Amino acid sequence: MYKRIAKKYIPTRPTVSVSIGERRKPDPQGKPGYIRVDTVHQGDKDEKKGLYHINTVDEVIQFEVISATSKISETYLLPLLELMLDTYPYRIQEFHPDNGSEYIVKTPILDSVSLS
Repeated sequence: MYKRIAKKYIPTRPTVSVSIGERRKPDPQGKPGYIRVDTVHQGDKDEKKGLYHINTVDEVIQFEVISATSKISETYLLPLLELMLDTYPYRIQEFHPDNGSEYIVKTPILDSVSLS
């Protein structure tokens, strides 16, 4: 109906193509500080929720920090993740969650780390 009444109809066109999330493997070029993180659910038993195991590992030197939490929410993950990242004896360059949506948050903890 609008197209018939309006003298000129121009559909909205995007000005710039912006990717919200970039899916790529970290490229550490032999330098430490490129951390991969993964979450594994232990499973439930007798109608009780099991633990979530959080595993972070450096791409190059394979330094690994493992921890666990009872719930997978920002309230539980952020303090644990901060503690885990502080354990690394060098500066974290990139943090790669490998499609883990539980790590897509904007927080001061992760502001200084490049999420890829």
